Amino acid sequence: MARYELLVSTPQSTCGGKSPRDVKVQVVETDDPKAYVAAIVPDCELEVEQDTPDHLTVSYMGEDGTVVYDFTLDD
Repeated sequence: MARYELLVSTPQSTCGGKSPRDVKVQVVETDDPKAYVAAIVPDCELEVEQDTPDHLTVSYMGEDGTVVYDFTLDD
């Protein structure tokens, strides 16, 4: 399995001076980042973009805006 640094960026209300996006960082192991996200949000249409062999973005339209899962291969 490949090991990825994963940034999950979700929209949030800016009430109380919050940032417009909530970003969480984690390390995950998966052979298929799209399947990883599909297991978390099974009923959403996922968009996949791969700009380099080491970087992949999986996103979907959530209730409050676009949710982005940003996978970077962790050496």
